[in-house]
Amino acid sequence: MQVKISLPISPLTDIDIMGGTDDLQSGYLPNHKMDPAVVDSTNFGLLWTTLTGGSVPGSGVTEQFLAKPLVYTPSEGPQVVIAASETNWVYVLNAATGTIINKRKVRDPFDVADLPCTDIRGTVGITGTPIIKRETNTLYFYAKGYKDTVKGVFNGAYFLYAVDALTLADRPGYPVMLDGNPADNAPDKYFHGGTHLQRTSLIIKGNTVYAAFGGVCEQYNFTGYIVGTDIGTPKINAIWTTVSGPDSIAQDGTWHGGGGEAGIWQSGRSMASDGADRFFVATGNGKLLGSYSSAVPGPTPPKNLEGSVVSIKVNMTTGELTPQDHFRPYDYVNIDPDLRDIGAGGVTILDPASFSAATAPIIGIVGGKTGKMYVLNMNNMGGFKNGNGGTDAVIQTIVMPTIGSAPGGLYGTVASYPLPGVQGGGYIYAKIISTAGTASPICVYKFNPDGTLTDVARSDNTASHIGTGIPTVTSFDGAAGTGILWFTTRDGDLNAYRAIPVNGVLQRINLPTSGIKSAKFQRPAFGNGRVYVSTSDGNIVCFGKKP
Repeated sequence: MQVKISLPISPLTDIDIMGGTDDLQSGYLPNHKMDPAVVDSTNFGLLWTTLTGGSVPGSGVTEQFLAKPLVYTPSEGPQVVIAASETNWVYVLNAATGTIINKRKVRDPFDVADLPCTDIRGTVGITGTPIIKRETNTLYFYAKGYKDTVKGVFNGAYFLYAVDALTLADRPGYPVMLDGNPADNAPDKYFHGGTHLQRTSLIIKGNTVYAAFGGVCEQYNFTGYIVGTDIGTPKINAIWTTVSGPDSIAQDGTWHGGGGEAGIWQSGRSMASDGADRFFVATGNGKLLGSYSSAVPGPTPPKNLEGSVVSIKVNMTTGELTPQDHFRPYDYVNIDPDLRDIGAGGVTILDPASFSAATAPIIGIVGGKTGKMYVLNMNNMGGFKNGNGGTDAVIQTIVMPTIGSAPGGLYGTVASYPLPGVQGGGYIYAKIISTAGTASPICVYKFNPDGTLTDVARSDNTASHIGTGIPTVTSFDGAAGTGILWFTTRDGDLNAYRAIPVNGVLQRINLPTSGIKSAKFQRPAFGNGRVYVSTSDGNIVCFGKKP
């Protein structure tokens, strides 16, 4: 199936206003003044640390950040960093000094004790990374709380907020409560915020802001949803669920009842998009609904899309969502019972200006807990069991290195580094994760003209607990040889490497030890030569060139 799209998506300038690096989720930022001559010197270090202080009085809860901080340059005034927490506090900080300019608690957060799961500590508030619409200076995010003053899982709810990105004042008509609305493609499924988690970063397509939802601790009812809200009205104009087949179960109002699982969480990554009218998501494990014995063509997706990568068509007039292509691993029936699905990974679309093949002009990469990484033709994704002998019809399947006694997994997305000029192609970077926490490297792959990847290098081993950060590459205004690979370790420090390997090894840049405790699945934010990281103990931290 060929899809006509306009490409490439222009890279952001000296701002960082979404969960991923760009709509493609390419993992590459060229325009943030990150000069390796400065970073790899004694002039680079910790500039400031701001303790935000939004703890819940009397509860012993320390503020926690899982949403990535955003870096924003308004038309007037200084550059700012915007951070949103699990206690439903939002902060606007001066990007140069760390001084808190504005702060607001938008509502009381959801109490974890109402739905036991300790993945998030104490309270659940703003988990998915917000997004800023620059044209209107508006910050959009989902906050979890309660419908009124009554607590309890069945009174839990999600609310979409739109606020001024600097003053944090509500836009007219907001917040919008999501709960109770039925799915467009399955009216017997209705959204219930108490048992769901909004983990992915938000994305804006046209005049609609979209967010994806999954479950809590892979327990309870974690049916996947994508919700779109017209930002001008404001009204919900799309609710699509991942499971809508006749063998899926209608909701019965209990913690566990109904749906079919197949949540969307992607370790916090956003849906990837290569044009105005489509985006891609990876769904989690399910209940093995439907038949898994026969091949299914990609352009005819089944109604139950668990454990799949899905291309979703966006109606730019109404906001309606329709699946139009898909890929599901041929061995899904074997990996699903072990929860080794691809839903932990997000989709990375490689910049077609550097990464393309004659038979696959748009190429994507997805991984997950399967121990494999798949290279996909995003215009013909492969469906289910359409390869030779009933295997995968993909460009390439890469088996991840064994870490300890099992293949490593991929949580979140890969990073890419397009080589400038006539070189073409470039490198792909994947941080291998061990479920046992065994130290592991960054794996580096070279892109080939036929769309395949060749394993060419490794970094040194670093901690690899589940929750390790998402790799990102920066360059100094796109200049050749200036690429830096960045990532954080869970409850650990910031790491940096020269992006081009030497003799099969990534060369570490020795950053000063800061003692930070980076939050789970974090991607550093960048702006004006500085790096920002949120922590698991209530801090926003800035690194850069020392005065």
